[in-house]
Amino acid sequence: MNLCVYIVIPIYNVEKYLQACIESVLAQTYRHIKIILINDGSTDQSGVIAQRYTKDPRVLLVNQENKGLSCARNVGIEIAMSDSTNQEDILVFLDSDDVMHKSYIQTMQETFKRDPSVKIAIGGVQVIDEEGGLLIEREEKDEALKLSGMEYLKGVKGNYFAFSWGGGYKLGFLKESGIRFVEGMINEDLIFGLETFRMADRICFFNDWVCYRLREGSISCAKTFSKHSNQVLFRSYMINCNYLLSLLQKKELSAIYPLIRRCLRSCASMPFLCWIKDSSLCHKQDLKKLIPYVSYKVRAAFYIPYLARAWIRITKGGDKV
Repeated sequence: MNLCVYIVIPIYNVEKYLQACIESVLAQTYRHIKIILINDGSTDQSGVIAQRYTKDPRVLLVNQENKGLSCARNVGIEIAMSDSTNQEDILVFLDSDDVMHKSYIQTMQETFKRDPSVKIAIGGVQVIDEEGGLLIEREEKDEALKLSGMEYLKGVKGNYFAFSWGGGYKLGFLKESGIRFVEGMINEDLIFGLETFRMADRICFFNDWVCYRLREGSISCAKTFSKHSNQVLFRSYMINCNYLLSLLQKKELSAIYPLIRRCLRSCASMPFLCWIKDSSLCHKQDLKKLIPYVSYKVRAAFYIPYLARAWIRITKGGDKV
């Protein structure tokens, strides 16, 4: 029996790139796919473009009011689970400004079929610019390497370890684990990534790729952080920080404490900066638990109001951390 691969594509104001994204999926050499388009309240022509593709029976379009990327992905997960009749089916996330190499899904499903114990298969990524020019070439992966999610996390260098669109997940694994994206926040991949990897007893790698488009309007671009409200930034990074702190209380995760601490150091400054702008966001005492993970400059700004005000002026509103 052929595995069904569900591809969830959240859409929000990407009219310039959406056609290329969808057509890269429809052009896949593996044909047993279902494409779930979640139009998350787009105000440009994205919804109109998406509607054109519903003539293909493999394409489902859901229009909803703007609720954010996490909610759109969760809606896609639930639709896939309701439709699937096979625990071995696969779920893939694709950002609506990215494109897939034509054999990406074929290579992925073959990887899952070779070893039914695999819960997550990690593919390659090429980084492209707004016009499709190559910025970073993909790295070859060791397809013979199989390890647990915890073993993978233990070997990660730095703190950039997870992006939900970087591979595929066995649908039965997500159903049994109950892992979903935390809604109403940005930087949502961190919790989803850590939860899925630490609960997966087997992951593997395959050498095919998605082209990730690096553009100013994408959520992951640093320049767009100023477009989010101070409240959303504070809430998102506090959720991540509190989650990471909770992991440091779990002795069974001691092997990945170094990774968790690195992630904390990358997240912890943002709540301080938001609080300096608006001290009503929380009690000052609530931030002290994050002091060990921020720079001396942030600590000084936290404890000395004059330095905090000067810091905000220097950074022109706090776009830099």
